[in-house]
Amino acid sequence: MIFACDNAGGIGYKNGLPWPHISEDLQHFKRITENSVVIMGSNTWDSLGGLAPLKGRTNYVITSKDLSDFTGAFDCYDYTQYTMENIITAIDFRHPGKDTIIIGGKKIYDEAYKYCDTIYMTRVMDTYKCDTTVDTDMYLDGFECRSTRREMGNQHKPSISIERWERT
Repeated sequence: MIFACDNAGGIGYKNGLPWPHISEDLQHFKRITENSVVIMGSNTWDSLGGLAPLKGRTNYVITSKDLSDFTGAFDCYDYTQYTMENIITAIDFRHPGKDTIIIGGKKIYDEAYKYCDTIYMTRVMDTYKCDTTVDTDMYLDGFECRSTRREMGNQHKPSISIERWERT
């Protein structure tokens, strides 16, 4: 799975990113997810606006909403009908040889991290006004940091740490 969070675990505010545009993180997200299968919840789909579905990726939406609301998605799964483990297994089976990456939001992360082998986390080195936070300690329990790249900020953008964690 892949996500960015601030020092307090904040990932969103009013269904958007709470921090200023960070091109290095967006480029990292694109590089990791391109040519992959991405899984997201309906709020994440909505937050993409005109960018949904993400180009160069096979898009899945996990929701309990009307499945016809997600034009352009490869498919949708109703999470009230299937477990997260079954959804991820089915999607992996449908796309052999492709990476499957969870891209949000909080409800999906909270269920899916248990089935992930790798977590890509960008730490935004500041604290922002957020209405959505995640428990990074819970997600990273049983994982080991395999790589870290730091990007220094300036007066227009915060410093970040781009990390790759793998299950031990």
